[in-house]
Amino acid sequence: MYIVNFEKNRTGNYFAKEAIVNRNPQQYKIADDEYDRQMIYFLIDVLLLNRNGKFPTLHQNPIASALEMWSIIGREILKDKD
Repeated sequence: MYIVNFEKNRTGNYFAKEAIVNRNPQQYKIADDEYDRQMIYFLIDVLLLNRNGKFPTLHQNPIASALEMWSIIGREILKDKD
């Protein structure tokens, strides 16, 4: 769904230089760049850096938002982090 290219700056920190998002409507129906930007940062924070993050949702309904979150990262949450 996402490919993110990182680059190291002069201080040795990495930053996201470019993000490529799958826009094939048969595979990924969302075409909102801002949502995708927020989702990429969320996934990096939660799955890679093990930090808390605010899930970007497209839904106002909390149940629909919870289902969206589970469909994207639910199984990862249940994995043992040790």
